[in-house]
Amino acid sequence: MATLLEPGAVAPDVRFVDPAGREISLWEFRQRRTVVLAFLHDGCGACGRFARELAAVEPEIGWAGGVVRAVTDGRPEPSLPALLDPGGGARRRLLATEEPAVLVIDRYGAAWASWEAPGHAFPEPAEVAASVRHEAFQCPECGVSTWE
Repeated sequence: MATLLEPGAVAPDVRFVDPAGREISLWEFRQRRTVVLAFLHDGCGACGRFARELAAVEPEIGWAGGVVRAVTDGRPEPSLPALLDPGGGARRRLLATEEPAVLVIDRYGAAWASWEAPGHAFPEPAEVAASVRHEAFQCPECGVSTWE
């Protein structure tokens, strides 16, 4: 996993800045939306291509109750809504890598899935969308059937 978080561990309340300069807390999404955070390099062609591919599956992620955000140090990626992480503080609290990475935080604020992209070997956007769709169909409060 690309994240420092154990699967199911609640993500810390990291702060980002939107392109308009407003501070955004990761916890603003809790209890409302699954969040796909694509940590990308500023001005990188390979990261830009992945962002465009991820934007193509954004409607499917939205259908499943998720949102996608590109996270960069300072220059927003135009293909996706952006969260800026000047200085990389949020990255250091969430990820175990400086490589590009994709992190899925479920609607309860817990780590659901992550992919590290060493050498810009990104996951298939359809795989990211499938992970969000799978998370949307989970029903933890229902538990597991105990039929005998």
